[in-house]
Amino acid sequence: MSGEGDAWLERNKNKLVAENGDPVLLTLSKLVGLPPEGRCLEIGCANGWRLKEIQKRYNLEPFGLDPSSQAVKEARENGITALKRVASDIPYQQDYFDVVIYGFCLYLCSRTQLFKAIAEGDRVLKDKGIMIIYDFDSYMPYKRRYKHKDGIWSYKQDYANMFLSCPSYSPLYEATYGFTSVVVMRKDIERGWPECPE
Repeated sequence: MSGEGDAWLERNKNKLVAENGDPVLLTLSKLVGLPPEGRCLEIGCANGWRLKEIQKRYNLEPFGLDPSSQAVKEARENGITALKRVASDIPYQQDYFDVVIYGFCLYLCSRTQLFKAIAEGDRVLKDKGIMIIYDFDSYMPYKRRYKHKDGIWSYKQDYANMFLSCPSYSPLYEATYGFTSVVVMRKDIERGWPECPE
């Protein structure tokens, strides 16, 4: 929030284009009938480039959160409703979004705020909504010093499992793209909780 968000945007700006074969857009293109209509929130939206593409391709109203002031400014210039926030501080009401995307951001979430970040995404996602996790593909959890800023660690793990450990989330599709993965899940609060006979 205090500078690394802007620095990340500056380092990665040339990579933020759909023509590079973005894993989230590639994955969405393979899902027949998804995403649904409604509102889409991308947490870690950068300058809104992916949300702009999603808006062009699907009937979804785009919203974004990012810790970078510059990214939020550029996203707004692109017509995206964007706010300077982190994943653990989502200012929208419960059940507001039909699609929530964690856009390659969970690996940098503070471990003291990780469960809050996960809970916030679940809170704002409607029942029957779609959750998408795009992050590093990691078969085991580990941490590594973040090479761009002293005192920060990056944490690799399978973040989708934090949702899939709850029966209310079911996997729809998973794809691996090099060292990254995209996992698409559906939230269905009642589906995962069959009634137990007395």
